[in-house]
Amino acid sequence: MGFGSLLNATLSLCDCELLRYLLERFDVGRCSIHLEEEELLLGDDDVQKTLGIPRGQQTVVEAEITSKDPQFTGLVALWRQRWGVKTGTPTTSQMLNGIIERRDHGDMFKRDFIIYVVSTLIRGFKNMFCNYRLLYSLQDVSKIQDFNWCAYTIRSLVDTTTTWRGKRDAAFTGPATFLMVRGEIVRKRIPTITSWTSSDLRARVKVERDIGGFGKGKVVEYIPDAHQPPPPQLSPPVNCHKVRKLKRSPPH
Repeated sequence: MGFGSLLNATLSLCDCELLRYLLERFDVGRCSIHLEEEELLLGDDDVQKTLGIPRGQQTVVEAEITSKDPQFTGLVALWRQRWGVKTGTPTTSQMLNGIIERRDHGDMFKRDFIIYVVSTLIRGFKNMFCNYRLLYSLQDVSKIQDFNWCAYTIRSLVDTTTTWRGKRDAAFTGPATFLMVRGEIVRKRIPTITSWTSSDLRARVKVERDIGGFGKGKVVEYIPDAHQPPPPQLSPPVNCHKVRKLKRSPPH
């Protein structure tokens, strides 16, 4: 499916102060983070090197809530029956427990896994229910790796940041892990999420506080692991590792 790298991820901490700093300095128009002296542009390639998820040619599509597509609605009915719900979806915690308890495999397991990953790492809901509308793009599980999940993550970052800014006391439901981990290299391994632990994140936050606050360090290039081949380039990179000196004040 192309999501195997996430099985090696151990980072479970979200630092709210760091996340708020990044969200407040994220430019939704340019898809960039305005640091103290630099601008870090984000794109598909950054997501692939951070999370290690597929970057294929097809666009991930979520069904509309009112969709009457017979194949989609039929699959939703079967999926809800599998999870014992008549409407809506199970929560992410229910899905996690169910996936562990079932220990099954097959097409429905693959759909469960992708829905759980997306709902917890990329595009979730504040009520902790799962993003079942993804089933529209999961009808043929053999094509999961053909979708551009990196571009989907970037779209989610822009959309969820815009929503969060409308009510900043609300929970952020977008790709928080990607936003926090991007740009920090630990033991030179790609995807970088496989090298991060909660202890690493705490240490990073402490160092940045000690030097006077977030955003004062330098943006660094990715350093590939000599023992790992580069990830496949399935679509043109978007704003890969572009850093520019700021000539204006960061957005508020």
